[in-house]
Amino acid sequence: MLLQKPAAASLLLNPRSWRTRWWLAIFAAGAALRILAVYPTFRSPLESDLVQTGLPFGPFGFGLSRWALPLMPLLASVALLAAYAFFVHELAGDREGRVAFLLLAVPPSLVLLWTSLPFGDAGMLLCMTAALGCAARIGSRGSTGGTPWAFFVFGLAAGLGWWCSPLSLAGSVPAAVWIVLHRPALLPRPRGIGLAAAGLALGALPWVSAPLHSRALPRLSALGRSIPNHLVWSAPTLLLGADSPRPTFFVPLLILTGLLCLTALGLAIVQVASRRSWAEGPPVLLLPLLITAATGLCVVASGSRIDGDPVRSVLPLCLAAPLLLAALWNRIGGHSTAGDSLLVLLLLVDASGYCLPGTPRRTALHWQALAEDHILYLLEERHTAWVFGRYDDVYALNVLSRWKIRAVPDRPEDDVGRVERSLGPSPAPLALISFRRGEVSAWARRAGWKGELVNVNDTVEAFFPVPDPPSAESPAALVARLRAAQIGLPERPPPPGW
Repeated sequence: MLLQKPAAASLLLNPRSWRTRWWLAIFAAGAALRILAVYPTFRSPLESDLVQTGLPFGPFGFGLSRWALPLMPLLASVALLAAYAFFVHELAGDREGRVAFLLLAVPPSLVLLWTSLPFGDAGMLLCMTAALGCAARIGSRGSTGGTPWAFFVFGLAAGLGWWCSPLSLAGSVPAAVWIVLHRPALLPRPRGIGLAAAGLALGALPWVSAPLHSRALPRLSALGRSIPNHLVWSAPTLLLGADSPRPTFFVPLLILTGLLCLTALGLAIVQVASRRSWAEGPPVLLLPLLITAATGLCVVASGSRIDGDPVRSVLPLCLAAPLLLAALWNRIGGHSTAGDSLLVLLLLVDASGYCLPGTPRRTALHWQALAEDHILYLLEERHTAWVFGRYDDVYALNVLSRWKIRAVPDRPEDDVGRVERSLGPSPAPLALISFRRGEVSAWARRAGWKGELVNVNDTVEAFFPVPDPPSAESPAALVARLRAAQIGLPERPPPPGW
């Protein structure tokens, strides 16, 4: 049952309350975890689509550098914690809300990863949570439907979320449905609807004013493939961090956690389907179920290609899963042996996959970052104008060099910033870059080039043709030759910790 909480925000901010201290302690732990997760290395740079559609959550104001890029995602992810605390407290009350907040503060490893990268995911989730929080407040404010600012902020958050990604509909649409179910009398009233519409128009204005080719729109395709793929792979991978490196003895714990997530989902469906749960209005668990269903609809509509990664396309589930698991925790006894064991298991599975200081993966990233800095220095010293390599290996050099060096990926579909078009018609010095040993030598041999092979930190290899440029052909012709040289070559394994 939805609790009536006229002083929900004041309760959260009252430092004398022991309940408030618990909320603040969880917030501090979540913020500290996100700070530790930040590391100034990235396998992908600030993409042009992010510049055009993710401006409020990009690196602007801090410049483009290795240390500046993670700052805005960090700020957005910390703000997400505050917004989620408000949302779950308004929706589920102090007891279950605090548990749900804990499960988001210590999230699955892939949720922590994607919200720390400069692709707008943290900002999108922040907008979704703000819209959901406003909907929860409007739904708990009696016949008046809440204060006017709640309607305006709801519309503003929904508009900004749409600007970030169409996937934000998985939060804003359930939020709107929640308002309609709780306050149907508000529909004929022009004030609340007008404020929400004004906020929506203001939030979506940058998307409307952006160039047409940069507007993100969902696509209808691959319906048959997307549903099984996300049921079997994407959702479990996100919620369990199943692809994170762990000792083998964690496998049974992962399976048990997956079964608990399915149990929480099933019990929530059963409860919402019961007529008794609707006696005093829509049940609390309806909203996380709506988020789950809306995420599935977005996946189907996009053909499982939202933002290019199938796991990212189910990212809104991280807002729904904590509420469902908190309800399961309360159902099996709350602060009992069984309930506390459930929480320990969930937190242990989540934390075991983190890339934090001292872990082997973090050490590998450190050496990769040093290699990137050294290869950048080498390229600048040799006055290299452009480089060619795998997207993950070279594309970040566009940002790290502040676009002084153009990095072209081996696959044309990965060139999201249209770097190849900016090379120009005149021959220019170039280099081949790869983190996989022997790969650039094979490319050069296939292309018929001779030159110098440089190994940097025993991590990355760079090939400089002699003469440089190797011919009078345009850069576009050389790129086509290199891509043709890759055909038929065996796939080489990535470096350790990649």
